[in-house]
Amino acid sequence: MVSLNESVRRLLDEPNVAVLATINADGSPQTSAVWVGREGEELVISSARGRRKDRNIGRDPRVSLSVFDRNNPEQYAEIRGVATVTEDAGRALAIRMGEAYNGPGGGQMFIDLPPEVIRVVIRIVPDHVAGHVALPASPRPQAGADELAYLVAGQFADLEDLLGALVGGPAGRGPTRLARLRQASRDRGAPPRP
Repeated sequence: MVSLNESVRRLLDEPNVAVLATINADGSPQTSAVWVGREGEELVISSARGRRKDRNIGRDPRVSLSVFDRNNPEQYAEIRGVATVTEDAGRALAIRMGEAYNGPGGGQMFIDLPPEVIRVVIRIVPDHVAGHVALPASPRPQAGADELAYLVAGQFADLEDLLGALVGGPAGRGPTRLARLRQASRDRGAPPRP
């Protein structure tokens, strides 16, 4: 089991919808949008017994779950691991998840289910965590190698924006020095550079 960092824990502790991927009998992927919670370092999902994801996990417990920040979908985590399925005693997890995602009273729909509807807990023990959870904003550097790091982190609109900052143009504010040089070259009739 791997540990979850604070950013991943935050994604899991907030009511963000996730996508659970399981493996069908023929080896093809199967995905389901799910509500996800956390108990310590393990992920928990409520489902109904007999659903495709439940059957797939019984056959092959390897799963992958992607969770996205509902306010900024570019912030996400992918968590791979091994899942187990157990009965949700008293539908406790289903009720808790209903309240978390739908607000007060949101778990009532699970309380009202007929007794023959069995809810289960899918518990995932993570063995790999990846993704992009944004770091806190910081002032933009003025020049140098830090500019390239910002491009990689997605802070520049494109390479032209980065190049403009590196050659002295105000990135994102009017024509860059490089753009002005290109235009001057075209105005002189120089052949375009590849």
